[in-house]
Amino acid sequence: MAHDIGKCVRTKDVLSNIDVLFENDALIEKPIRQGLADNGFIKESPIQMAAFPYILNGYDAIVQSKSGTGKSIVFVVAALNKLIKVPVTQTQTIILAPTREIAVQITDVVRTVGTYVQNLHVDYFIGGTPVVRPKVTPQVVVGSPGRVKQLIKLKHLSVDAVRMLILDEADKLINGSFLDDITWIYSQLPSMKQMLVVSATYSPESLATLHRYMIDPLHIRPEDASRPLIGVKQLVALIPVTYELIE
Repeated sequence: MAHDIGKCVRTKDVLSNIDVLFENDALIEKPIRQGLADNGFIKESPIQMAAFPYILNGYDAIVQSKSGTGKSIVFVVAALNKLIKVPVTQTQTIILAPTREIAVQITDVVRTVGTYVQNLHVDYFIGGTPVVRPKVTPQVVVGSPGRVKQLIKLKHLSVDAVRMLILDEADKLINGSFLDDITWIYSQLPSMKQMLVVSATYSPESLATLHRYMIDPLHIRPEDASRPLIGVKQLVALIPVTYELIE
């Protein structure tokens, strides 16, 4: 997870001619910088350098960068930064993810980077777990669109204080049944909120869809995000299906 670029060989996608250290980035609140440093995040990657000046100043943004270039840190820092600037005990940020595994991973990153954020409560809500009201209201909610929608409808989750909505792996979230759930969740949130979407790829159709939910979003894309990481060879194996798929 860490980006101590000097300690290992890194692909050019996370290197820059300009060294920007997390510890020197005045836009990032000090407790977050401490959490980043403790976990080996030293230098900002190109996508982080490109995104922070805008998202940490409240702009809606469509963030596009290859897998493994530090996109998760972009929105995790944004969520924690907002919580420190406007401390609340209610839910302030909702992060939607397409799979259980990604939701759990995001939650772990928020907790790790937010180690020094006082009174931080973050939790994930995904299918396959009991539908119950959280014992402690999380300021940062991570979950699948269907489960988050269910919690809101049951009044187990109040969204009156939400000021940020984040879509991770947005290209997957805005396709199929996810989009209906996201549209409903969006309609329940306060009108004054920041929206961030993150993905490695976007089709023209997905970009057009996202623009309907956002206010003059910036498309932040520091490199050719459509290609694999430089120096990484991708191989594809075709495996025959030997069983009947049951939907």
